[in-house]
Amino acid sequence: MVTATEEIEVTTEELSYIAGFFDGEGDVGIIYTKSSGWGYYQMRVHVTNTDGIVPNRLKELFGGSISVRARCNPLHKVPYVWSASGNIASQFLYAIQPYLRQKWEHAEVALEFQRSQKNGSSSGCPINQRYTPEEVSYREFLYGEIRRLNRKGNNGNSD
Repeated sequence: MVTATEEIEVTTEELSYIAGFFDGEGDVGIIYTKSSGWGYYQMRVHVTNTDGIVPNRLKELFGGSISVRARCNPLHKVPYVWSASGNIASQFLYAIQPYLRQKWEHAEVALEFQRSQKNGSSSGCPINQRYTPEEVSYREFLYGEIRRLNRKGNNGNSD
């Protein structure tokens, strides 16, 4: 068994199910935000589904938050979204990556991005810390890689 949080254990079978669910209903990205003169990158994951069971289980296992999106069409079901960023997102991806099929490379890029964080900066925001130009360049490269992988139409492949 794997411990997802300090109190809850999750089986490899459940992690495998979650990974398959994430392959189909989830996304991983690195976002760039500029606020108060600071620009920073942050890794995020989302899982969206019209049945709240899996999003709520993810919150129970890993933390993060649940939101309900507005329906575009009143005949459609309400979508539930589980979201996590920074270290919570990293712990989630680390736990499910061995079982991923479609988003394995996405997870690898996002985990590398999170490993490139400065100590004490789990959210991605450079709190009183400066990155060297080389570190900024590497983080921008990873940002570009995740955007390439998430591009619609060719699944990020150059072929």
